[in-house]
Amino acid sequence: MAAAQESRCLRRAVRRMLLLGFAVSIIVSGFGSGTVSAQDDGGERSVAEQLVDRFAPVVMVKSQDGPCDTDGEPFEPAPVEIVLDNRE
Repeated sequence: MAAAQESRCLRRAVRRMLLLGFAVSIIVSGFGSGTVSAQDDGGERSVAEQLVDRFAPVVMVKSQDGPCDTDGEPFEPAPVEIVLDNRE
């Protein structure tokens, strides 16, 4: 009889923990969606534009007084296969 009572108590405890975990996950997901809607620009901009604004790198253009130094190694774009096909 005591084993059956313990088994019922254990099942109740497991159910309570599962319900608590489910409730916490619902509450947390609700807070996350509120944050996203607060940043929304009224739906005027597309999702792609919002992603570009959020993740675009910061670039600064600086005016240069003199010409570039020709003594160093120049930058030359190269195809990616040079690196990816390299076995080393």
